[in-house]
Amino acid sequence: MPETGKGRKIFFTDIDDTLVNTDKSLSDENRRALEAYVKTGSYLVISTGRVLFASIRLLKDLGLYDFPNTFISTCNGGLIYDTSRECVIYDSLIPLDQVADVFRFAREWTISTSLSPCSLIPNLTGRSTPFKLSLRPDSGHTNRGAETRVRLSSF
Repeated sequence: MPETGKGRKIFFTDIDDTLVNTDKSLSDENRRALEAYVKTGSYLVISTGRVLFASIRLLKDLGLYDFPNTFISTCNGGLIYDTSRECVIYDSLIPLDQVADVFRFAREWTISTSLSPCSLIPNLTGRSTPFKLSLRPDSGHTNRGAETRVRLSSF
């Protein structure tokens, strides 16, 4: 039986202004290089701060979703999705009691908060749908501020 992973490599890349151009297009040269790379049996990980459903949509639009050995590291690394099995294989969570603390802090310091679902996809961890919690200063800054993920199974 061959050794699993022997000789395989893993390549991580961001999406915006790295893998794709500012117009969200993937060059033919990059597509061919990635296709040849994954055909060697090595792994491709698309890393992004986007939520999962937006990442999946973009990879499908770019024609990368069906590449073998491809994963999406989304929500700034808080969730990893296997495109071949179409499921979440890893997620990390903030305890619900700490989420309440974050909301209290944000309110006290006048920081906008928003929640968006990271996944509407089957989750191999057996837990409920994770959400991405975004904190943004109300002062009109363009910096997206701190972002993290929470699970709202108790709400």
